[in-house]
Amino acid sequence: MVIRPRPPYDSPDDPRPERAFELPNLLPGEFEKLIDQILHNPNLGAGIDVSGVSGSGKSNFAEWLALRSIQQGVPIIHIDPHGQSARKLWQMCLRLPERLRKKVIYWRVSDPQQVAGINPLAHDPEEVQLSDYERLSRGRIQVELTANIILAAMGEAGVGFAFRPVMRKWITRWLWLLWNAGLTLADASMLIDPHHPVYNMLIQLAPDEMARLQLEALPGMKVHELEAEIGSARNRVATILEHIAAETLLSRRQDTIDFRWMYQNDVSLIVDLDKGLILSDEVQRLICNVVLNQYLAVVLSTPEHERRRRLCQIDELPVFTEACGPLLEKMATEIRKYQTSFVFLHQGASRFPNRTDNEFLRTILDMCRVKLFFRHKIDAEFFGKIISLAAHSGPKVKHVLKTPQQFTVGNEIIELIDRSEGEQEMEGHTSTDGTAESNTLTSTLSEAVDATDRRTRSNADGSTSSATHTDARQHTQTRTRGKTYKQTVLPKLKIRNVVSSVQHYATEEIDRGAAAFLAERDTGEAAVMIDGQGVFQTKVPLASLPYSHAPQFAARKLRVWKEQIHARPEFVSPQQIREERQQFLEVLVEELQTLSYRRSAGVLDVTQKPWQPPSAAKLDHEPVEPPPPSDEEEGDAPWSI
Repeated sequence: MVIRPRPPYDSPDDPRPERAFELPNLLPGEFEKLIDQILHNPNLGAGIDVSGVSGSGKSNFAEWLALRSIQQGVPIIHIDPHGQSARKLWQMCLRLPERLRKKVIYWRVSDPQQVAGINPLAHDPEEVQLSDYERLSRGRIQVELTANIILAAMGEAGVGFAFRPVMRKWITRWLWLLWNAGLTLADASMLIDPHHPVYNMLIQLAPDEMARLQLEALPGMKVHELEAEIGSARNRVATILEHIAAETLLSRRQDTIDFRWMYQNDVSLIVDLDKGLILSDEVQRLICNVVLNQYLAVVLSTPEHERRRRLCQIDELPVFTEACGPLLEKMATEIRKYQTSFVFLHQGASRFPNRTDNEFLRTILDMCRVKLFFRHKIDAEFFGKIISLAAHSGPKVKHVLKTPQQFTVGNEIIELIDRSEGEQEMEGHTSTDGTAESNTLTSTLSEAVDATDRRTRSNADGSTSSATHTDARQHTQTRTRGKTYKQTVLPKLKIRNVVSSVQHYATEEIDRGAAAFLAERDTGEAAVMIDGQGVFQTKVPLASLPYSHAPQFAARKLRVWKEQIHARPEFVSPQQIREERQQFLEVLVEELQTLSYRRSAGVLDVTQKPWQPPSAAKLDHEPVEPPPPSDEEEGDAPWSI
């Protein structure tokens, strides 16, 4: 009996060859649900990191994410140094309902017609809920942040005040005087010049005696002594205030951009930092630093029970690396506890100092729990290693060698039937012929000696002949049939492909596959990596403009909305700001003349006085010189210059 074996088969548990790198696909609907969960989840570390080459789709994702965030009730602050993404996001907000659109402010810093002032030293001196201890402590922190802003605008944020105590002393001393007097950063131009007409009167507002005495000693110094003492600090402040845009934006005391009010009232701010023909690189960095510092100061100072979910989105991050890098690097490790998350956008490692070895880049990649990697080229291997490590689930099979083998899996009793049938036919013929002839000669001699001595002899001769013939024939035919039943035991046999060897991908091959995956992404395709959850591939939604079929209608709605924004008290013309400053300086001179001999620190209260039109006569008053220091004062001076 012949049993045909079953065809070879593979066990489902056998290893199978796979690709070096492959990610599960995330459908667009699933991706949108994932983003909604991310927006409401404060446990994102530093936030979301988005990287990709120019044109890969990261700006499109940022615009879509910002609009989605506002729709989900999570206010944002969007900072764009180029302006294109900010303008598009502003237009996309037209699709928002009226109640949400009223809570979106678009601020174009380089607008020559309507500008909004910003005051890094702004505070309410009559804040009744704070004690003097709390108010002065917050003010000191505010002064330190503003001092770092000045250095950051000069590209020295990474260096800071290390090993430069003299420069730190004078910058913080000037700022502390301005803060206590309720003045602005633009008013520092009257302090950095000891020969300014109102300098001697202004320093009477110094908060402590040591500061006042040292400030009074500056006008009497020689030029080289003065330069050695305050030259480095004065040069940095003067470089910023020399630009008319910086002086205008920083000179307004009231009705400035109020980040605390925005935070408490769920207002979103879109900051367009396009330089245009107005801003310089220093002013752009300065405004960006002021915005970030003031916003983060509000976030950090908010009590725990009042903290709310917020998103801070920074496009083209390397533009602000020198200015804001140290601040952002520090905040990336702390911001999670304040329910605020960053969204960093950058073109891979390009424009970062030392590229992939940049500490700031590595910090944000480490701290951000959610990462989106769009198309990369030169840096594909660096970012490919990150996602290959996150997607690692064990060795990946490259090749499996299998050989067929036969196995006995049991026995089976079967009944066998033997059938037999035979036929035999036999035929024979026999013929025999025979002849026989015989001749016989017999001779007998007998000698006997007997007593009688008688002798006998006999002879016989015979002949015989015979012939025979026999003929015989025989024919036999036989047929037989038989059937036999019997049982026997047969083994059950199976043939399987047995794995004889397995070859796995090397780590370099997996990393190479991940790099190739990033390099082959089309525009809008990205790898989504969530620490602790996995890595997926998806295609981000398109950030489309509303009313694209009716551009004139959209432009008309934007004009109406822009007029509503510019009707806010924060937005005025540059000329109006300069007129307000001129009026304030006139009142300031009057107040300083009145208080020129006061030695105690105080805050000027000019808001109760009616504003007067600019008058050149008031500025022509000769400043009242303080009395010369006495010998006792000179001898008791606690410092040596």
